[in-house]
Amino acid sequence: MGRPLRDTQRHTYGEYLSWPEDVHYELIEGEAYPIAPAPTAGHQRLVGQLFRQIADALEDRECGCRGAPDWVIEVLTPATAAHDQTVKLAAYERAGVRECWLVHPADRTVTVYAAARGSYGRPAISELTGTLASCSVPAVAIDWARAVRDPIA
Repeated sequence: MGRPLRDTQRHTYGEYLSWPEDVHYELIEGEAYPIAPAPTAGHQRLVGQLFRQIADALEDRECGCRGAPDWVIEVLTPATAAHDQTVKLAAYERAGVRECWLVHPADRTVTVYAAARGSYGRPAISELTGTLASCSVPAVAIDWARAVRDPIA
């Protein structure tokens, strides 16, 4: 399937808000990209586990997001990995996202990008074992054994 197809028009955020609910696109710097559905039940379980661990860690804290988030996690799929690792990663960096994790389920690795002086340097690559704490949201440490206890590819 490769990189998601997109139209060639530039769109505004106002236009995006007016699109029907059954139109599933993400708007990246004015360009609309279709959102691919999660490809497997294992992928969905992994995303659910990450959400659960983050929600549990932040349960009693005041938090939210206005503007660029401090931390983004993308769980890659074969269909969108190239797009996520190029277009979206560059957009996150330009927007000022301080930390971006790209989780590679098939390889059982996570690539961590951390901004220094406004840009991502060389990423750190770790296996999905042990725990990994967010530098931007120190209250959260992902327990990979819990997150990937089921097959995910």
